[in-house]
Amino acid sequence: MIHRCRRLFVAALVTLASPVVALAAGGVLPTGPAACPAAPPPRLASLASTTTTLSPDALAIDGAASPPGAAEEEAVTQARERAAFDRILGERSAVAVPAAPVLALSPQQKAEIEGDMQHETRPKVGTALALDQVVEFSAVDISRLPSGGLASQGGIVGRTDQGILVWETALASDGARALRVEFTGLALAAGVDLYVYNEDGQVWGPFTRGGPDGSGAFWSPSVFGDTLRVHLRAQTPAALAASRFTIARVMHLGARVGPLQDRIRERYAVGPSPSDTGFCGVQVPDCAQNAVCWIDTNAGLAGPSNAIAHLQFVEGGSSYICTGAYLAQSGGTPQQPYFMTANHCFSTQASASSLEAFFKYRTSACNGTCPTLGSLPRVNGATLIATGATSDSTDFTFLRLSGFPAGGATLLGWTADPFPEGASVMHMGHPAGSPLVFSYRRARFGSNSGLPHASDLPEPRFLYSGLASSSEDWAGATAGGSSGGPALLLLNDGSVRFVGQLTGAAYSPPGPPNPCDPNGVATVDGAFSRTYPRVSRYLYDRVFTSGFEGQ
Repeated sequence: MIHRCRRLFVAALVTLASPVVALAAGGVLPTGPAACPAAPPPRLASLASTTTTLSPDALAIDGAASPPGAAEEEAVTQARERAAFDRILGERSAVAVPAAPVLALSPQQKAEIEGDMQHETRPKVGTALALDQVVEFSAVDISRLPSGGLASQGGIVGRTDQGILVWETALASDGARALRVEFTGLALAAGVDLYVYNEDGQVWGPFTRGGPDGSGAFWSPSVFGDTLRVHLRAQTPAALAASRFTIARVMHLGARVGPLQDRIRERYAVGPSPSDTGFCGVQVPDCAQNAVCWIDTNAGLAGPSNAIAHLQFVEGGSSYICTGAYLAQSGGTPQQPYFMTANHCFSTQASASSLEAFFKYRTSACNGTCPTLGSLPRVNGATLIATGATSDSTDFTFLRLSGFPAGGATLLGWTADPFPEGASVMHMGHPAGSPLVFSYRRARFGSNSGLPHASDLPEPRFLYSGLASSSEDWAGATAGGSSGGPALLLLNDGSVRFVGQLTGAAYSPPGPPNPCDPNGVATVDGAFSRTYPRVSRYLYDRVFTSGFEGQ
């Protein structure tokens, strides 16, 4: 069978009887704490027992750094956010802060986003609740605003002592760990700003005119906690009267986000960390490896780890999680924020526009404290460039993010050339939405008849790795939420190159699959060598020699 995106398909025999692919190691996974190995991990260079050296004329480029100064430092971003929050607090004193209507999930909706996510191909972490609240001010008599404001459009409208017109509403969803708002029909006049914020000081905005992409429709970034506020400020009565929008839906992000962010403990509020189970409160395979432990002892992983992001995005009426990474470009500067994830994660511009990419989501040290999403650098929104499904391509989605995170990022080097049997293929990602984990297997090609394969994910469009004859040939595992994360080829000098993105794991029924069994479960990646023609114009500058195009 094939377990993919909540559907089951019958697969033809490949090597073993009725092979199964569970995207991002779906199926029943063992649970338990994911601590660092008792002994320091081995040096990565020692893992490259098979020669893995790229030839001088290989189709490959080195990794790169994001342009200096291209992203604001976190301190600058936080200062701007604090200034916006202080201004909002001052302005809302002109209105009686409205009570937040409490939205409620149905029992079925709650179960879908609060159960064990390890069985899922791309874990679902939230569901949208319809509101359809139309907000427009053309009929509001601004000249008759009483002290404390006037109830209007589901909120309160008032005027500050400085003459600024303010409208505010509040929304709450019982048990939510974070909320997002979908705006549609957004048409704000010049001089009108819209914000989304919470009482802990997290502020997104200002949103102006038709929103981030001018379409009038977008999802706000996540605001952590069970209550958010929408704040609008207008310079003049005419500007207010000419502005309108609809709060279409509210995304309730549930308990699965809790281990990632139990409110905003570090950046916005002070309070104790939650009691962790598994790895930072997330159940992961019991062989999972904290990536920070490997980074500490292998310098070649430090840069690549800064290219990888935990992704949250909206599709239809739900929110999901996956992993992805920046890719470097050759030739001209500055580097652009091109980014790769999996098609089975998402494949539409609507989902790309809703994307939240959280970077440096990892523990503070090998046995250090757990991170919180609210304190992490993030990038909101992306442009879809190209995508290809498993049926006829390599399960890839190629994006241009809206920029780089605060403090900058690393961009992965890559190769589109073949590499040898037995080479070390590594993965770093966020299974079940955990902080960064590490794993590696040995590359295995068609001659390895003992390794499970899936007939509809054929080589060489897909890469297979596994078949460890001893415990020294593998480490760690992937799980739901790792999908789209980079597959990294280890070179003899200890550096790495991107060679694909995680599609899932192949295994042979009867199950359940055990991701900690590298002989019975194969890791499957979409091959970048086959994706490359679809994205080469963005990543590789062609060279013209004697009038002919070459590389």
